[in-house]
Amino acid sequence: MQVSFLIDWKREFFRKIFYFLFVLVLFGFFTPAFSVSEEEEERLLEKALVESAVTPAQKLAVANYLKATAIAKRNRANELRELAKLSRGEKFLHAQARKEKLHRMAESLERQADRHEATLKELPTQNH
Repeated sequence: MQVSFLIDWKREFFRKIFYFLFVLVLFGFFTPAFSVSEEEEERLLEKALVESAVTPAQKLAVANYLKATAIAKRNRANELRELAKLSRGEKFLHAQARKEKLHRMAESLERQADRHEATLKELPTQNH
């Protein structure tokens, strides 16, 4: 009787451990599926900011913010492109990977700046 109790206890213990690890692994796999990228989060915040601007002063402030942000992102994109042109004495594959990464970052910033400018053009038409 005592032996069967120990076997049942061990079986139950390992079942709980296995269940816990299974849930932990599932949580680890599905967490990225529910996450939001920084670019998407920024876009949603800007959308909320634009939609909440009601008075002319608020709209002017949002327009100034969007204009300044678009200019800053375009400037940073140009800086990244210039950095990609520079050689740092790296091996060829490392230099190519660095250039591609910098170009991707610059393209992303350009898309964001384009989005800011498109939002800026739509802002005055939202008068109620």
